Amino acid sequence: MSSWTRRPTDLRQRARRYPLMQADARVGIELPLRMLIWQDPDGTHVGYLDPRELADRYALDGHQQTLERQTAVLTKVAAAAAS
Repeated sequence: MSSWTRRPTDLRQRARRYPLMQADARVGIELPLRMLIWQDPDGTHVGYLDPRELADRYALDGHQQTLERQTAVLTKVAAAAAS
């Protein structure tokens, strides 16, 4: 099913899976979190948006702990990918 044909109930179910979307549905454009890993002659590089920056863009008051956990996971994955 393409995203253009999703029923409103599908979107509500997605929002339940993402507590941040319950706080501010606009954050859904950022989810799921993404990471870019690439190699060049200088080595392996990892790029991602620090989830804590989402708090500045969206109304995510009260979700700092969630954003901190997401940051910790991405940091760990980035370190493993770069090694």
